[in-house]
Amino acid sequence: GADVCMVTCTSVNQAAAYARRFAHIPVFNLDEPVARAAVAMGGRIGVLGTLPTSPGAIVRLVDEESARQGKKLQCVTAVAAGAFDVLCAGDRKKHDEMVEEALHKLAKEVDVIAFSQISMSLVAHGDCGVPVLKIGTSGFDEAKKLLFPG
Repeated sequence: GADVCMVTCTSVNQAAAYARRFAHIPVFNLDEPVARAAVAMGGRIGVLGTLPTSPGAIVRLVDEESARQGKKLQCVTAVAAGAFDVLCAGDRKKHDEMVEEALHKLAKEVDVIAFSQISMSLVAHGDCGVPVLKIGTSGFDEAKKLLFPG
């Protein structure tokens, strides 16, 4: 009975694209809106994660979107090493500090930054000089747009 399906794991964004072909409702992955926005915003896109495997999923989407838009761009990935383990241990404050430190470092190299995990979407950060795209916010905005067009 759903009207839209949002897949929330960035690691399975290719599976969401596959499922879309068989569904009678819109199906999208949480990171697709971020990839579209990042490609529209810059030539050097930073992708920040807290696990080494996470940035790759969004980079694939960015590459696909840049081909659709006919743009040549470069992705720069970075990982706030250890931040995910700190979050799992219950220390959100330390996690957020580690992510913010990595964010400010990466911002010196890119035009826009995309967070690659929903677990990062609550990080409150200061101005780093470039736009920061969060998959949680953009995913829910996309669901709203699909549910209530116009």
